[in-house]
Amino acid sequence: MNILCVHSSSDLYGSDRMLLETIVALKSCGAEVSAWLPSSGRLVQSMTDLGVECEIRELHVLRKEEVRKVGVFRSVGRIAARAVQMARQLRGSEVQAVWINTLVVPAAVLAARLSRKGLIVHLREAEWELSKLARIVLMLPLSLASVVVCNSQNSRRFLLDTLPWMSRRAVVVYNGKDWSAYDASSLRTESPIVRLLSVGRINPRKGHEVAISAAAKLKRQNIPVHLRIAGDAFPGYEGHLERLRQLAKDEGMEESCEFLGFVEDISREFSQADVVLVPSLVESFGTVVAEALASGTPTVASRIPGIDEIIHDGVTGLLFSPGDSQDLAAKILMLIQGVADGTGMALAAKNEVFVRFSAEKYREELCKVARQVSEITR
Repeated sequence: MNILCVHSSSDLYGSDRMLLETIVALKSCGAEVSAWLPSSGRLVQSMTDLGVECEIRELHVLRKEEVRKVGVFRSVGRIAARAVQMARQLRGSEVQAVWINTLVVPAAVLAARLSRKGLIVHLREAEWELSKLARIVLMLPLSLASVVVCNSQNSRRFLLDTLPWMSRRAVVVYNGKDWSAYDASSLRTESPIVRLLSVGRINPRKGHEVAISAAAKLKRQNIPVHLRIAGDAFPGYEGHLERLRQLAKDEGMEESCEFLGFVEDISREFSQADVVLVPSLVESFGTVVAEALASGTPTVASRIPGIDEIIHDGVTGLLFSPGDSQDLAAKILMLIQGVADGTGMALAAKNEVFVRFSAEKYREELCKVARQVSEITR
């Protein structure tokens, strides 16, 4: 089967890396894979290394602010024109199915259907904060899909809350990959300073300000802490990064908080951390949570949908009230003081991630989807 993968980014963060795993899965069941991306970037080389031919295309990627203000209505003409153009290109190709790795490229969804190709949408979003109207506008194109692969029960609920008639076409496949590259337990060294790590692209949804404030509260209790934040600013959020730097200064964390930018080998950062913090306000799944657990590092994360499918509170990690820096500081203190068994939870978490979210399971489930769509398109 010849499959075209369409993605909204050319970076190497969570959903980008999972696209690489998706491609490996599709190739493992005999598919020929090509890709359309909106720009050149780190992802292009990684895909080339997998033998995937990448083309840079104008995809008209919707940004969340555009959807939140229902500005998409003003873009309907441009989206439709782009869809017609892409459909012409698809009709003349050997592509049999289009695998769209996000819901923010509606032109590609329409193009796949206009060109009568099989259509799989991999849903990696759960935008519960949007208004009902905005959700309908964002999600309605998914009703054209042969199958919607949801990366969590949370994202499936989000889909069906908006498009309830999609239940028979929505399947949950948890993110899976070879987690051994993240296992840093044998590399970890002792330190008199409590080393905190937060991984995630800089934008307000990731809650980095909560991590900074929590670390500052511990420092004011004379607990030596050092916070490292791995991730660069999402385009358009450079101002948010500067606000975080200012917050660190205002909280007295200027010398105890590092902004690392993009980190290629995140396993090295896990090996140098005593506690991983995931203070996200919104996640559909939370791949970085699974990466942290796989590293064998005690993890404290927000108690939000998606993440609560990965961490069993008090068993494989600790959950705190989202946005509450006081609660986060208290949970970190439980680990520091040994009130919570960080070592035991980290071991249990690592074992569970390697089984529940294995690469083998991921590939098997995605191959089932590919075969199902192949039957439909014959």
